[in-house]
Amino acid sequence: MKQSILSKDGVSYVVPFILITSCFALWGFANDITNPMVKAFSKIFRMSATDGALVQVAFYGGYFAMAFPAAIFIRRFSYKAGVLVGLGLYALGAFLFYPAKMTGDYYPFLFAYFILTCGLSFLETSSNPYVLSMGTEETATRRLNLAQSFNPMGSLLGMFVAMNFIQAKLNPLDTASRTQLSESEFEAVKEYDLSVLIGPYLVIGLVILVMFLVILFWRMPKNGDKNHAINFIPTLRRIFSLPHYREGVIAQFFYVGVQIMCWTFIIQYGTRVFMAEGMAEQQAENLEKKKALCEKAEALKDSTDWKATAEILTKLQKEWKTIGPVSKKHSDAVWKRFIGACDHFFAQKNKANSSQRSVESDNMAKKENIISQLHEIEKAGNEDESVADKIRGLIKEWNGIGHVPFKEKDRLYNDFHSTVDRLFAKLNITASEKKLSSFKSNLSSGNNLYRDREKLVRTYEGLKNDIQTYENNLGFLTSASKKGNSLVQDIQRKIERLKGDMELVTKKIAAIDEKLRESK
Repeated sequence: MKQSILSKDGVSYVVPFILITSCFALWGFANDITNPMVKAFSKIFRMSATDGALVQVAFYGGYFAMAFPAAIFIRRFSYKAGVLVGLGLYALGAFLFYPAKMTGDYYPFLFAYFILTCGLSFLETSSNPYVLSMGTEETATRRLNLAQSFNPMGSLLGMFVAMNFIQAKLNPLDTASRTQLSESEFEAVKEYDLSVLIGPYLVIGLVILVMFLVILFWRMPKNGDKNHAINFIPTLRRIFSLPHYREGVIAQFFYVGVQIMCWTFIIQYGTRVFMAEGMAEQQAENLEKKKALCEKAEALKDSTDWKATAEILTKLQKEWKTIGPVSKKHSDAVWKRFIGACDHFFAQKNKANSSQRSVESDNMAKKENIISQLHEIEKAGNEDESVADKIRGLIKEWNGIGHVPFKEKDRLYNDFHSTVDRLFAKLNITASEKKLSSFKSNLSSGNNLYRDREKLVRTYEGLKNDIQTYENNLGFLTSASKKGNSLVQDIQRKIERLKGDMELVTKKIAAIDEKLRESK
């Protein structure tokens, strides 16, 4: 029996898992909408790249400051409580962008980022073990991998929003041109740019607030660390006494630092390099955006998760179309790089699908053979019990065959079931006639006839009520959907069988009435 990854001890965790998995996408969004903001703030406030990088200091400073407090809080209370605190601080940090904009100063934005990422620290620290606890220990890794796959989706969306709803809508004046503006002109441009910048953050703040309320009021599993004892200093001493752990923490610290620097400054570096080659600033930025899409496409080109990856690559292709032109010197090369990665994936996908189509064609041939056998039985016209057994065997064989080509599915389904229905209708008529004949031969005069008649009348009324119930159920189903159409057909077959039973009961009652008349 296949084990569910989202249940434990008969309890389903599907909805809680979906809610917490959504949080993975939400903090991925926050991470990748922030990276381009270094350049944006540097331009808006006429600052150096060093001053603009304080955005990342504030952003990851929140992670650093709240990592241990979040762990202590979760140990003391629960994963759900940690998630709620995280979402609350996330929403608060996002909403603080509005008063920061009203001040017209740079540093309130840094405070908003710090509060926001304090929330992200709580959120990440809580969500990962929460997902692990929503099921059996054997399926914990699969559950976490599934949840974490939604994080890059949020990251892609964050980058898309940053580039298309912030960077693309900012005043096109570069930093050098802004220094030439008068103070009043500069303040007007800054006011406009800050209004553009805070828009997506206020929207995500509302989204986070809705998510907070849903998780607050939804019945979530009360999972958490069963040991609420907090021995902070002894625990630190114990884990840092392990050489491999200590070295791993140091390596991870520098890795994250290097990663953030690359994310933050590669766009600015590339822009300056291309501008030095005579490329306009906007074209240079467009080239960097397209190179980033190339890297994402190349990372996915060997994926075998055909459906999910195809959807992501399709989104990347749509995003590519929204990015403006680049210089002729680079346009062909970057396009060939991007489309080459996409074509490689789709070629592998088509190859895998062709193998699947071969299996489906074999299954179609098997089902067509079963239908041919049923047609031969129908032509023969035999109506004994052995024929019924053979039909049941063919039905069982049919059910054991896998998928067929999608275009042929309905045709085969309708041909098979219509033939089976006709055959069983004939067999049921014959069987009913035999039952009626046997019933008549066993009838004898006496009071038993009245009791038998009463039983048959009650049976008739029961069958009538069953038919009425099924006919009412048809009103709740739509034959427009595939699932609905299947259910409709099943119910209709049941109704026809019940009507056949009613007809037989009616004939039995008539036979009793005739016998009673003869006995008078």
